[in-house]
Amino acid sequence: MKKVSIIIPIYKAEDFIEECAISLFSQTYENIEYLFVNDCTPDNSIEILKETLTHFPKRQNQVKVITQNHNQGQAAARNKALDTFTGDFVAFVDSDDYLTDKNIIADTVSILEGDPSISFIQFPYYKDGKTFNKKDLSVDNIPEMYKLWINGKIITNYFCDKVFSRNVIESLRFKEGIIFEDRHLFPSVLNNCNKVVLCSKIGAYFYRTHAGQTTQRNDPHAFQCQIIADMRILQLIPQQLVKEALTVYWRAISNSIAANNHEIIQPYSRSFSEIIGADIPIGIKLRLFIIRLIGLKNYLQIAN
Repeated sequence: MKKVSIIIPIYKAEDFIEECAISLFSQTYENIEYLFVNDCTPDNSIEILKETLTHFPKRQNQVKVITQNHNQGQAAARNKALDTFTGDFVAFVDSDDYLTDKNIIADTVSILEGDPSISFIQFPYYKDGKTFNKKDLSVDNIPEMYKLWINGKIITNYFCDKVFSRNVIESLRFKEGIIFEDRHLFPSVLNNCNKVVLCSKIGAYFYRTHAGQTTQRNDPHAFQCQIIADMRILQLIPQQLVKEALTVYWRAISNSIAANNHEIIQPYSRSFSEIIGADIPIGIKLRLFIIRLIGLKNYLQIAN
């Protein structure tokens, strides 16, 4: 039986960790490795996790709690687990979320085992009272994957609504010190893929929104991290999709300007041509010339 490693960073999750852990320990699939990473949480999350585990004696030997020596953030916590996981497949779950169906892991593994060319399975997610991405789709072309991903509407930015084959993820690491680390890493994931499958019939990932989440922040650092992630997309995206990537990138900078975070965009507005190379459509070259002439801020104000 193939092994599935589930990676769960823990930080200030005492209000949610029990529900999360129950959903994981209740999975019908037997061969699961649970890697909980204690990112120096200051609350009772670990104690609650250990108490919850006592109700699932068959899972006792499958659970490993890895403790960071200081708080380093979710990206570093995930990377710590990626350094040690032993599964054939990998899933990520945030400690304030949970899996809505006890068969999610079993169902995804069944599909992955049936077609070894599949790089990851994406299943629906539930957020803010709605279920999203109830789609059935198979894609084996990387440019087409990017098209479906670039706006996060078909293939999502999330790592948590997917189960990955080991060979897709084992050499990759999240960029530490930023938020939106999923979006930053995902182009590298797509470039490693042979085929991706979206399946509507596999439960759902319950994505909880609350004020404490890092991605809910509305500050200069959050906008800066979003722009850094979109710059990486420009570096890695197939050349024929540069226009779509630039649209997303400029939208991120526009959002920063709208939030009066003008000062953070300066380092990221200077060298579009270095990022995307000389072989770009004439329309984009014209935009770059105008930006150099009048400045990015003025260009965006005119364009919007």
